[in-house]
Amino acid sequence: MTTRSFWILSILALVMVLGGLLTIKSELIVLALIVSGSFVPWSELPPLPILLVAGFRRFGLEPPDLLLRWARWIALPPVGRAYQELNQALVIVRRPPLPAATPSERAALLAREIPTARDAAEIVVDEYQISIYGLEHGNPQNAVRAGRLLRQLSIRTLLRRFIPGSRKTQTVNQ
Repeated sequence: MTTRSFWILSILALVMVLGGLLTIKSELIVLALIVSGSFVPWSELPPLPILLVAGFRRFGLEPPDLLLRWARWIALPPVGRAYQELNQALVIVRRPPLPAATPSERAALLAREIPTARDAAEIVVDEYQISIYGLEHGNPQNAVRAGRLLRQLSIRTLLRRFIPGSRKTQTVNQ
């Protein structure tokens, strides 16, 4: 840690003490951690939902379900999150997947509901199966892009149900 960042953190801790956000004892602990080098940079901390769940459990409290779902979501790898977008898209279009349905069956069901989502659903399923069952890791960027597209298409489909006049009628030119 550079001396400049040490002084910045020290001044920040002092301001927090003066503002009543920390006690003197807390400031000394923070400074001791900084000086000893065991201060963990923000970039190395676990994501916020995981920290919050751990905090609840440390105090013997059960975290709310929403927080638990958020923590599970954050802990997933990018391809797993993209696959969950496929499942969520099915829920949004009111076709929740059966627990025994395979990833390919889920993609086919979504493609029946939203034909324009067929390619994106196939990309997500392919990358998911490669990362889960294959020896390779798959391409997370493709899966994430396809997952975002699935979310957009499913939300657009949902909005078309509720907004009158939003369905575009196709005319056939003869």
